[in-house]
Amino acid sequence: MDEKLLEILVCPLCKEGVEQEGDSLLCPKCNRLYPVCDGIPVMIVEDKDATLPGADPSLDEADRKGEIEPETEGSSSDGRSEESGAN
Repeated sequence: MDEKLLEILVCPLCKEGVEQEGDSLLCPKCNRLYPVCDGIPVMIVEDKDATLPGADPSLDEADRKGEIEPETEGSSSDGRSEESGAN
């Protein structure tokens, strides 16, 4: 991994600098491991816990009020059907 790139990369969750650990990047603060695929760091975190800390209380409140609908099989997060086929 390029040293200059490694110097500027930070963990998307806690904003701590990351260290190279074999073929991955390790955040020493939260101990999260990010893979490096073909020289490209994959640092995507896709769950509610990865949102900004200020957003967590409002997401939790919306969840308690039933304003967040769980994804069901065959639907995407935007509510569209994932089934293929022409009409």
